[in-house]
Amino acid sequence: MSTPVPALDNPLLQSLNLKVFARIITLIIILVYPLVFAGMYAGDAEIHLVYGESASKGHFFEFNPGEKSSGVTSIGYMMVVSALFKLFPSFYVPLVLKLINVAAWYALVGLVYLIARRLLTSEWWALAATSVSGLLPGSAYNSTIGMENGLFAAVIFGSIYLIIRWRWLDPDSQSGAGRDIVIGTCLAISASLRPEGLLLVPLIIGYRCWIMRGSILRPLVILSHGLTATPFVLIAGAMVLFHISQTGDVLPSSGLSRMVSSTRDAIYLGPFWFNPKFAERLVYYLPVTVFWLVGNAVILRTHMMQGIHTERLLVILFWTFFLLYSTVLGSAHLARYVIFLMPMFVLIATVGARWFWEHGPEIIRQNNALRWTGLAVGAIGISLIFAIETDIRRDLGAHDELIRAMRAPEQRTEFSDAMMTNLGNPTERPISLAYQEVQLRYWLDQRFVVRSLDGRVDKVMMDFVQDGTFDHIGYLKQRDVDFVVDLVNYNRDDTQWSLARLNSLDPGDVETRNGITFRKLDSGVIEVVYNP
Repeated sequence: MSTPVPALDNPLLQSLNLKVFARIITLIIILVYPLVFAGMYAGDAEIHLVYGESASKGHFFEFNPGEKSSGVTSIGYMMVVSALFKLFPSFYVPLVLKLINVAAWYALVGLVYLIARRLLTSEWWALAATSVSGLLPGSAYNSTIGMENGLFAAVIFGSIYLIIRWRWLDPDSQSGAGRDIVIGTCLAISASLRPEGLLLVPLIIGYRCWIMRGSILRPLVILSHGLTATPFVLIAGAMVLFHISQTGDVLPSSGLSRMVSSTRDAIYLGPFWFNPKFAERLVYYLPVTVFWLVGNAVILRTHMMQGIHTERLLVILFWTFFLLYSTVLGSAHLARYVIFLMPMFVLIATVGARWFWEHGPEIIRQNNALRWTGLAVGAIGISLIFAIETDIRRDLGAHDELIRAMRAPEQRTEFSDAMMTNLGNPTERPISLAYQEVQLRYWLDQRFVVRSLDGRVDKVMMDFVQDGTFDHIGYLKQRDVDFVVDLVNYNRDDTQWSLARLNSLDPGDVETRNGITFRKLDSGVIEVVYNP
């Protein structure tokens, strides 16, 4: 059992209802914080709008009209977006998605509070964990800009809450068939929202098998695990088969693209590579990371907490995906993909902070002034870090992007006419445009085809990447691209030629390379002419 927090649990302070006051303040802060990103909407979220709108018309996995593309990493979210296009006028779909995102974020933070209360057996420490989790800038921002990641995290933490509430990891607990099916269904839903669920769910079920290894062959235990795994096998299997039957690909091109792009900033050790972005993020959050390290040691070495199996599960999940995101999964858009991990990080850190407060060095335990000073310094430090990161996040995109996305369908003809003018009104149809920011597809009508310079929505690009070098000329030829809109350099070796070299051209200038002549138009777009 935990030791009461000194000073906070005395009768005088309890009579002042400080806990009620703290709950109210925490709730207000957490409710208000996402509003600083209210008008922001992600480019990748607009890609979801493209796929969802096509799916609502029965054209699944179509990014360009009539052309299948494996650029969807969330089949479940595509179905949600598709349903919204059937239920609402297209103008309101981005707004409804935004509201769903915000609701999922609030649900995630609320679940962190409920889980923390059960694991930490202290209202004060639960409020601390909830406050830090609810104010993580990268997670709050990326959860509320139209993507599926925050919804995925909420489903995962809903599953974890049920696991704790129903003592599903307790070897002596009889969870019951109904509860096994409910937990399995929640985990299966998570796998339909993010491909990470395809690994995370077996990890959770496998961990329970290990805990119950002494009785794993008992019929009731086998039945329990079978009931939990069945929804996952059915839903995940149907999703994978649907993806393969529609696209012909096992792995989504968006995932492959992210893996390849992550190698550019990686550190190479022979044939192996490690991207330091995740480790750097932990360094940025140093006041929390210090206690996270303590929490890891406490959880792995002691049994001081109720539900120790759950805490160890959080440690296993965090470290597994820390290693994966630093290596094979890549770290492009890292803050977006680790939303489901960061509350685990905070909960583990809170375990470490509580242990340090109650069982740390004697000189600190016997000096309340020193304790509270350290607490205040730590709180101020992480608040400053969060404030700086919030300001950085707010500069990442336009604050009117949501309303622009809402207006895009009604402005497609106007936007496409303007694009035609910028291109010199070519007569060939459809016109093939190469973009990095492929979400512009949502603004363009059927006069255009959009090609992906990083391969997110076009796996063909991956055939022209070798050893970190992007052969964009080969790709342009293969896809018969007419114009290049974004001039990019993804090459690991900056000395290799890239489309970014064309930035130096003045309007009217040309450059010929490998059978292609690039000519810069007055609009800044590059016209592509294929030499005989």
